[in-house]
Order: sequence, then structure tokens, then C-alpha cells
Amino acid sequence: MLTVTSLGSGSSGNAFLVSAGGTRILVDSGLGIRKMLERLDSLGVDPASLAALALTHEHGDHSRSAYKLASRYSVPVAGSEDTLNAVLPPDSSVPRKPLGIGNDHEIGELCVRPFPVLHDARQPVGYSISHNGSRACFALDLGRITPVVKEEMAEAQLIVIDCNHDPEMLDRSPYPRHLKERIKSPIGHLSNEDAFGVLCAHPHRHRVQFWLAHLSETNNSPEHVAVSFNASLKASGITDVQFRVLPRHELSEPWTASGEKQGLLFTREA
Repeated sequence: MLTVTSLGSGSSGNAFLVSAGGTRILVDSGLGIRKMLERLDSLGVDPASLAALALTHEHGDHSRSAYKLASRYSVPVAGSEDTLNAVLPPDSSVPRKPLGIGNDHEIGELCVRPFPVLHDARQPVGYSISHNGSRACFALDLGRITPVVKEEMAEAQLIVIDCNHDPEMLDRSPYPRHLKERIKSPIGHLSNEDAFGVLCAHPHRHRVQFWLAHLSETNNSPEHVAVSFNASLKASGITDVQFRVLPRHELSEPWTASGEKQGLLFTREA
């Protein structure tokens, strides 16, 4: 059965363990190497047992420990060709696994399909990862929801979605103007309102769990997201949406495809 655990999510680092049967892969490796190894060890995962490290793009909060982890434990690094070129030195002996965008790729018992997203990186992707009819969709850094992203989300039971900032908090923040404009742009990040729209518009929302990911430490907060989402759901009369705000600095509870529905969930940071 398909299982996903967040090892950490936020502007300071993102990583997810995805497993099914005897196959384990990481989606992103944005934590420092020490934290990555500590989190994997707490889950009983030998890094050398990983079948692949699939990167969404080259930004440090998604790839910080990728090269060290891959070279130390001979883990293949997967992703778009441009992402691999950006992360891996040209003379590296780390196994490379280029993934054609829009194509299905078998990695052990998992089917991994990268899809294009709008973000200010060289060749960023999201991932649909499936096993025996169950699917998790990762759309971590993107400035807009395109028709392709909607299509990839349509049949997923777990959707990990960018929920980066509150627009008013961003406007009031000490960030320079050019950075604020970059974050709000079509190749930046989704706002809370954008992410909420994804939840409400999903055609099968009653059977999906949404994980709200990549919160800005300066321009958002788990408390703010949870309160505003629950208030908006109540005001809209929507009672069939499940969501979890992912913790920044700790492991999440695992999601399992065959697990029981957990209702409206909010995980506070330590």
C-alpha cells in the first residue's frame, strides 16, 4: 500500500518519503544532511535502501542534501534533465535517472510521472506517484494551477499542495519589493487563497486528503492557515474536505492509501 510521510516542509526545507511494498523513494531532499539522516533513522529507513531521490527542482530548500545523500549512499537522483544538471556536478559518479516529463517511469513498485509546473527554476516538475490504483500528487512550488496540474490532481487520494503565503502578511513583510513580486508572480508560489480554491474545486474532494505544504516562516503560519481555512469552509457550507497543515521542523503522521479518513486535521509545529 502507498504511504507518504513528510520529513519537513516549509521555506527552510522540504522532503517526503514515499513507499509501497519494498520500494522507498524520497521526493526532494531540502533538509541538511544531518537532519535528513536523523529523520530517516527515526523511521527505520536505511538511506542505502532508497530506490531514488526524485527532485522537483534545484532550489536549495528542495535539494540541499541531495548530492551528499546520493553520493554517500549511491542513491540514484531522478528528475528533469535540467534539474539534474543544476544539482549534480558534471564529473559526479552519482547515478542519474532523467525522467521524461509527462511520461510514466517505473521505480521499483512505484509508478512515477513528472508533470510541468510554473516556477522560477530551470525545469521544475510536480510528481504523480501511484501504486495499485492509489495515487499521491506533489505540487510543491508553483505560481499558478494550470490545466495539466488540475488533471494530475484529479485522481489522487493525497494532494501535497503549495500553500506558501498570506497576501496581506506578504505585503507587510520586510521582504524587498522585487522578492514580494516574485513570490506573487505566476512563477512564484501559491497563496493561501489559491490553495483553498484547489481544495474547493477538486471534483472528488470528499475522498482526498490535502496536505498544505511549504508555508513561509515570515509570511504565513500554521495557526493562521488552519483558522482561516476552517472559517472559510464553514462560511461556504463545505463539510467534505480533509486537510492537514504540515509541520515545518518535524515528521508528519504518515498517510496511507488504505487508512481511515481523519477528518479536518491541523498539526501544530513544535
